Amino acid sequence: MNKQEMFEKAVRGVVGQGELARTDTGGCYYSYVADGGKELRCAVGHMVTETQARELQDIGGTAGDYKILHFLEGALETSLTDDDRSFLCAVQMAHDQTGSRAGSKKELLDRFVAQMKYIASYNGLIFPADI
Repeated sequence: MNKQEMFEKAVRGVVGQGELARTDTGGCYYSYVADGGKELRCAVGHMVTETQARELQDIGGTAGDYKILHFLEGALETSLTDDDRSFLCAVQMAHDQTGSRAGSKKELLDRFVAQMKYIASYNGLIFPADI
């Protein structure tokens, strides 16, 4: 999976679920079952299957942790370069740092989208026109 594909899965996944994968207290998760049984995933969690996102949650840690990066290399079926690793950390931070702030679900989602547009520009990626 190349960086553009990873990016699109992340942004489309989070925007498509309509909210960040976070608790009311601001904790963020690779995979999180919200009230009502709705499964939410973070940006990096959307790059992999639902089962793999749950496995990431069980492993714990951030996209910068070796154990997470090692898991992602297998799940994404790619050898991650240093640039890829930095990109994954930036995507996770866009989700987690936005999710740790106060605001409505829409406000948080709008902030996430703004951060992802910056990441797209910085990395020479195309932000989906339909979002």
